[in-house]
Amino acid sequence: MTVEDDTNDLEAIQSTRLRVVQLGQLEVEVRPLTVGQLPAFSKAVRPALNTMVEWIDQDDVQLAEIADLVEAHGEAMIEAAAIATDVDAETLGRTELDEFIELIVAIVLVNADFFAHRLLPGLATTVSDLSQIAGGDGGGRTQSNTSQKVATR
Repeated sequence: MTVEDDTNDLEAIQSTRLRVVQLGQLEVEVRPLTVGQLPAFSKAVRPALNTMVEWIDQDDVQLAEIADLVEAHGEAMIEAAAIATDVDAETLGRTELDEFIELIVAIVLVNADFFAHRLLPGLATTVSDLSQIAGGDGGGRTQSNTSQKVATR
């Protein structure tokens, strides 16, 4: 393996981790989400998450599917895109639909590993854990120990 091969491999990895989308006169770099962006992004994208994860496994996502998602969850999608790109929601709200769809697709592709292998399994585990807790001891209530003495002054 040569230095040139290593450079080509690195460029290939970086090209999947960065996309540039043109929104009117604004050029937006879409990068992987940061730890600081995750809580707000996850909350914003939750209504559309299952659909977005399904796109990762599809070879050809239809424009109508993306438009339907934006129609059904427009405000959430704008908020999620604003968080992911650091472009304010007001600016994104004025974006042409085709440009906004291209931006959403870029966010999903750049963060495909996060959607498919981290967020969705993490949510499934949380739901499973909560179900076990709720069903494990009669409705999830904890028993109090009445035999302990309470300190008073």
